[in-house]
Amino acid sequence: MVGSLVFAYTRTGRYSKAEPLAQERLKYLLTNRVDGFVAVANFAELLQEWAWSERFEADKTKACERAREAERLLRDCLSSRPGTPPFSPFLKVVTEGLLGGALVAVNVLDPTLTDEARKARFTEAEKLLTQADKVFEASYNPFVIVDRGWLRDGRERLIRLYEAWDKTEKLAEWKQKLEAFDTAVATKRKAEQLAVGNAEVLQRISEARKTLGPTNPAPKEPTK
Repeated sequence: MVGSLVFAYTRTGRYSKAEPLAQERLKYLLTNRVDGFVAVANFAELLQEWAWSERFEADKTKACERAREAERLLRDCLSSRPGTPPFSPFLKVVTEGLLGGALVAVNVLDPTLTDEARKARFTEAEKLLTQADKVFEASYNPFVIVDRGWLRDGRERLIRLYEAWDKTEKLAEWKQKLEAFDTAVATKRKAEQLAVGNAEVLQRISEARKTLGPTNPAPKEPTK
């Protein structure tokens, strides 16, 4: 329940509401010695998205701290859980994609980085994000909502990367890919809604016929 609330608040930009719940969830898992890997990764995503939302603030100190903490948490996740359950290959890719996004956020928010350091981090982020996109696209199932989220979020982070890195050709390419993806999802959603609407209409017609009986009963044969 708490995890679902954290997810919902993060997705709707209510980060200050999500943070205490995420911390409470982590504390509970650690206290009860439950594997909290996914909760840690989710918390890192929350911090990353919150930091990114504040990139235009005059004082970016807190935002930079959140982005740095997200990067640290994700690197710890990747270094401490190689090959151990529930660290599946796919979950590793998801975490690497989140790390790529955190690297971009830190690059944008941290004024102390040198040009050389910033370039190295952009290069690392690009590798992580493009590799993740290949995996997400290969495993994408349009009928699975979470698959849509992974693929779309990853492409949104690639757009952030190329905007910050000032690579206009790559930026245009990934904007086009994201737009095509959104169009395909919207088209499919309309088709699904139409199919559901048609099914409901047919169901109501069927129920009405059962209630009213045949509207045009067949004529009886004359008696001889």
